[in-house]
Amino acid sequence: MSAYEFPNDLIEIQRDYEQANARVEKLVAALPSTLDVMTGKPKTTDKQQDEVQKAREVRLQAQEKRDQHPWLQDIDDQYAARMQLWKAARSSE
Repeated sequence: MSAYEFPNDLIEIQRDYEQANARVEKLVAALPSTLDVMTGKPKTTDKQQDEVQKAREVRLQAQEKRDQHPWLQDIDDQYAARMQLWKAARSSE
């Protein structure tokens, strides 16, 4: 049980962040490794680079929206609150 009562919109924002982060991780995992690039194997395409950049922008926007949420501004221990928020967003899916 969480020591905090999170507003529903903040939980949704956290979920949005988690989805955006998963998208970035998926796109990055599909890129050629640094070793492959160095040895002349397939390189990252412009399309892949654009997709990763756009996904990172979406993730950053979600992160900023979460971090600037008024509820979090009034919390003394933001680290503990964020850990509980992460758990609350996952448990209420």
